[in-house]
Amino acid sequence: SPDGHAEFIMERAMKASHRTLGTPPYDNLGLPWSISSKEAIAATPPLNEGLAELKFALPPTANVFDKGNRMRIVITGADADNNLTMPYFPAPVQSVQLGGDKASFISAPVLKTDE
Repeated sequence: SPDGHAEFIMERAMKASHRTLGTPPYDNLGLPWSISSKEAIAATPPLNEGLAELKFALPPTANVFDKGNRMRIVITGADADNNLTMPYFPAPVQSVQLGGDKASFISAPVLKTDE
């Protein structure tokens, strides 16, 4: 909100080693489908070999934002509340690309309502 208050709405977790996409065995409405087989994970290049694209669908969520509110997106490398967080030395580096043909983005459908 404009006063800085933030409210948790939803989350999604994805292991980067499961980022290889394939064709689902059923109609999943064109959403990204992670293969996650042992073979696919073994064939996935390590993250330290350059940029890696992670595509995943967020769970269906609805929220009404008051005028003047904004969405805050938080990207983390682990979820300390739900998973065992292993220490890594040196710590891994995460980056979000902010421009050019490799720019990161989040697509969120918006339904405008009458006020």
